[in-house]
Amino acid sequence: MSGRILITGGAGFLGCSLAKSLSDDNQVVLLDNLHRNSLQHTQLLNHENIIFIEGDVRDSGIVSDALKNCTSVIHLASIAGVETVEKSPVETMQTTLFGTENILSACCRIDRIERIVIASSSEVYGRKANRVCEADSLIPGQFSSGRFSYAVSKLAAEFLALSYHRQYGLPVTVIRPFNVYGPGQVGQGAVRIFISRALSGLPLEIHNGGSQLRAWCYIDDFVDGLLSSLVCEDAVGEVFNLGNPDCVVSVKELAEMILDQTNSRLPARVIAKAGPDVDVRVPDISKARRMLGFSPGISLVEGLRRSLDWYRVQAGRLQEGSCG
Repeated sequence: MSGRILITGGAGFLGCSLAKSLSDDNQVVLLDNLHRNSLQHTQLLNHENIIFIEGDVRDSGIVSDALKNCTSVIHLASIAGVETVEKSPVETMQTTLFGTENILSACCRIDRIERIVIASSSEVYGRKANRVCEADSLIPGQFSSGRFSYAVSKLAAEFLALSYHRQYGLPVTVIRPFNVYGPGQVGQGAVRIFISRALSGLPLEIHNGGSQLRAWCYIDDFVDGLLSSLVCEDAVGEVFNLGNPDCVVSVKELAEMILDQTNSRLPARVIAKAGPDVDVRVPDISKARRMLGFSPGISLVEGLRRSLDWYRVQAGRLQEGSCG
């Protein structure tokens, strides 16, 4: 494919990873307010096909400007991370809801838009998401908890996007990522936090026993799946789970794997954390396999090794910088 692609949340972990894959054959516009900045760890801004616009998706004028001459959109912008969401539930919902509306309404005024990929979340399945498929019931969780403002907003954004498809014919595809990790990740992801603490000689902290099950999807596999959804003609109007059900371990087991790979002798520390949690989050990806040819193949052991290699390099750069 070739064209001009807008990625909202383009300075984030997923956005930067997608931009690297797309930028050789496409012009890529990255729109981001730098709430989280993976861009600083890349050379993307030096690429001739990368355009960066600092701005917020809640600003309809900035969104319209960013969309000029674009043929496709990958809408990733959101407030994420349990602690951040709990502290800022209003900003969380506004970013997802207003941002998605701004993208969709602006695209309605552009004839050349070929595809709009909307990133939802596995959180829309609620607290017990065991081998869930796209047609399963969607129960965000306890509405008394600020944590689920993220899931509620993502679910609403899905319905809004698919409504634009049904009513106005917008070529929308929705994807639901499941626990994506890898080099370049910033924020509150468990893999990043565990690796960072292990490399810093700090004990890993496991919340509430660590029995929570997760399917961990390496970033390269996720990127392959999303890019397939961007070009597959039959994907319009559809929703897809993107994750790796072959890489399921508990949070405690994940911590032990990272301790093993870092040769850390500090035992993990189990601590209590108030509030609701997600007990299991594992996708059924049969639909994505069938329609997108999605076939995640990077094992958790290999993915963690690649991630550790990257974080070690970054830690070395930080140390070198501090010595200067």
